[in-house]
Amino acid sequence: MNPGRFVNGEFVLTDSQRKGMSFRFAPEPNGPLHIGHVKTLRTNFNCAAENGGQMILRFDDTNPETTSAYYCEDAKEMLQWLGYDISAFRTTFTSDYFEVLLQHARTMIKKGLAYVCHEDSISSAKASPWKDRPIEKNICEFERMVNYVYPKGKAVLRLKYEDRHFKDPVAYRIKQGNHFRTKDRWAVYPSYDFSHPIVDSIENIAVSICTMEFAHHRLLYNWIQEKLNLPLVPQQEQPRLSLENVVLSKRKLISLHSKGALHDMADPRLATLAGLRSRGIPPMAIEKFVAQGFREFAQLLDVTRKELLPVAEPFKMVLDPLSCRVVNYAEVKQSAGSQQEPPTEPHFFISGLDFDDDDTADDSSPRILSRNRPASLFGLPYKITVKEVERHNGKIQTLAVTLTPNDKVRGLRSLLWVPAPSRATLVYVDHIFTGGDLQPAPIRYARIYAEPGLFSSVKTGEKFIYGQTFRAINIGYVTVSQRSAERDLLLYVTCFLKHTPEHLENILKCFTSTPSP
Repeated sequence: MNPGRFVNGEFVLTDSQRKGMSFRFAPEPNGPLHIGHVKTLRTNFNCAAENGGQMILRFDDTNPETTSAYYCEDAKEMLQWLGYDISAFRTTFTSDYFEVLLQHARTMIKKGLAYVCHEDSISSAKASPWKDRPIEKNICEFERMVNYVYPKGKAVLRLKYEDRHFKDPVAYRIKQGNHFRTKDRWAVYPSYDFSHPIVDSIENIAVSICTMEFAHHRLLYNWIQEKLNLPLVPQQEQPRLSLENVVLSKRKLISLHSKGALHDMADPRLATLAGLRSRGIPPMAIEKFVAQGFREFAQLLDVTRKELLPVAEPFKMVLDPLSCRVVNYAEVKQSAGSQQEPPTEPHFFISGLDFDDDDTADDSSPRILSRNRPASLFGLPYKITVKEVERHNGKIQTLAVTLTPNDKVRGLRSLLWVPAPSRATLVYVDHIFTGGDLQPAPIRYARIYAEPGLFSSVKTGEKFIYGQTFRAINIGYVTVSQRSAERDLLLYVTCFLKHTPEHLENILKCFTSTPSP
């Protein structure tokens, strides 16, 4: 039976009889879904959609010590956020089939294909001393396992199967702790290698699509189905999605969280789906990233910029805020007319990155404004000129400036500014994990002033709604953090615009390891 094949990264079925069969996405609910799961999910979903098949979301809940209802609900939420209609999926659990799986285990024993072993591991060179025990004795010993006679670690059920990768693999183990669905109904639980081929066959799965590390499981997968006279399900492998310096291992992520290195599984430094959502990466960017076979995080950010450009509301924001005092404000107000307020205020703020304190600065400087170089005000017909630099303890505190009405601002660089600003903290997170123990990069913070009123409609704290992403002009895309409070607005850097390396370095110098007071 032809299982189909991958063509340009897409799985194509070739057997016409497969139309109408099922495809499954089967995560283990013991940790968060991450970007790597999307590759397997979309492959199976596309196969189901293109071949008139049923899509099954199956939770592989065979280990009561690590699986939980929380991760099941979290997975459903993430799939819905990605845009999948969960109500159209058939949701199952491996635990739905525990009774059936147990009967198949008994069948294997009766056929002389499985035995109870009292060693948790056996060497490749030496056979288990219990392998040749009579069938009747193995039946009795297995029932002792099932009925809580043996404690954890004192007995396992092994299959009499051997190839270059496996020797007598475990089919059942004794586990401790209540299962989140079946409570204390069972003392023994099936292994992945035993349950997967059986449940795939029961659910009429068209093809078992898995990652390459399961390629050497294929012979065992087929052997179990054949020995139990079950409908055969072909297996096909695809490469795992991996990103350089990005941790996707659920075990590693949970370990880092337990040590306090992460906020939670929605930490925006992570490539978990919850983390990417917190950071402001849109679902369509994730979909396109996976579909196009990209493997570098920088490529995900490139796709994100393209997705956000037409939808993210632009706003003015200044980093390293620098106060400007308009010394000729009375004249500016008078020139604006007595019937209206002038379009500026006596004080406004620019970015410290835009001012060059060098007396000799000329047009070759990447900074916009200096004492010898005026600039235009963004969005206004004014020329700004620096008259004096006011300092305190050697540090620039305020620029004393004049504003001159000027409709002809050609040749002058445009200076971004904000009046009476909303204050917030910009949070920079890096996806890179470093060191031998792969520790996450530290979170960094910068004080920002944004144009007034921009965040008046932003919902924070418990009322936060994901997806509130804005485009900070000349900086990048930022997303409101779910950790924001009404008086403490936090904005994550989703991604910077395409800056020169030198300018990006200057931007990053504005960030410190602790939030500004």
